[in-house]
Amino acid sequence: MEAFEKRQYEKRLREYPEYFEFCLVQDYEAKYVGERLYTFDADEVSLQCFVQGPNFEVISIIFPKQLFEREFLLQWLSYFGIHVGAAGKAARVPNAASIDRSYLFFDHIVTRYVKGQDTITVKRVGMEEWTDYNRPLVEKILDKEGRRIPIPMVVLNDEIFPECPRLKFDRKVDAVVVNGTIMNIDRIDEYGDGIGFYRKNIREPIAFMENEDVVIVIDVFEDSLDGGKICQVTYMPMFDPSTSEKT
Repeated sequence: MEAFEKRQYEKRLREYPEYFEFCLVQDYEAKYVGERLYTFDADEVSLQCFVQGPNFEVISIIFPKQLFEREFLLQWLSYFGIHVGAAGKAARVPNAASIDRSYLFFDHIVTRYVKGQDTITVKRVGMEEWTDYNRPLVEKILDKEGRRIPIPMVVLNDEIFPECPRLKFDRKVDAVVVNGTIMNIDRIDEYGDGIGFYRKNIREPIAFMENEDVVIVIDVFEDSLDGGKICQVTYMPMFDPSTSEKT
């Protein structure tokens, strides 16, 4: 690695007591104030990402100090690149010699590749959605200084969603059960950084959940007897209650 290349990497490198952070988007805190960021484990590193609708952007790479010393990290950056494909499509990775790892995050192929001169296509065949089996860390950026808070995660029919989806109900035929209690509501929607339970023509929810230590699990299925829908909402701890330790 040449001295100039090393200096360019070091300009984007931050050091913290437990890890290094390489910023693909410089000063991302200012750009994403008030937004949610998602951190995915990707083998020995973690990828911090911005997700909104069809947009997916890797904004930084986290290197734990247990595995990376500064010089080794810089060699890693010189050798590997990160590429994000479009939602629902194969990924065409430019300037690559080979593909080292590929992941499917929120329907986007995210590829770690060895830098080179070729363009390589990564197909979706056989790839499984990472969030079907793992939970990303979800945090909200509070200010330009980078202060952040964890926020709840929403799982709908076993699929993790970047934000709470809007669900509408017909109170005549549908049933919504929240932690064992039937709620007479017309829709479930976002409220702050969590979810709210709403009735028609009432602006504020009749109830809401914003606890960042829980996963909000929503299961919706058809009621074959009444022809309506049954929606079950359950709050689950973000950690294993048998150990009393957060993961």
